Amino acid sequence: MKFAAIALTLLAFGLLFGCLGGGEATPTPTPSVAPTVAPTVEPTVAPTVEPTVAPTVAPTIRPVAPGEVRLKGGAFNPDRISVQKGAQVTWYNDDTVAHTVSRDSTTVGPDSGQIASGSSYSYTFDAVGLYYYHCANQPFMRATVEVTE
Repeated sequence: MKFAAIALTLLAFGLLFGCLGGGEATPTPTPSVAPTVAPTVEPTVAPTVEPTVAPTVAPTIRPVAPGEVRLKGGAFNPDRISVQKGAQVTWYNDDTVAHTVSRDSTTVGPDSGQIASGSSYSYTFDAVGLYYYHCANQPFMRATVEVTE
């Protein structure tokens, strides 16, 4: 019985030392967790687009001689001229649309009717004074002839 008590005591010590780690223990693997890294996002920059601007093209206007008026681009050029009594003034339609030379509220002065593109109209001024006229098709077109002695 003594033998059984000693065996039991040794068994108890063996179990106790085995559980307490009295010898080399096999390490328990710890699960490794990789750190979560958020992807770096570069800001998207839209390319700068320069607007395309068409060059401005000035209308071709022939030089104006004394006693000449050019109709082009919705304007009389020049919009005021001075001539002597008895002078003839000629209006040239250099535009792509028809125009008129219509006197403003007087019974004397130029009154052309329709002047087609590429055509002209002439009027002789026999009296001194100011002659205001406009285009009946484009009433914003206004001009003046000053007749002197």
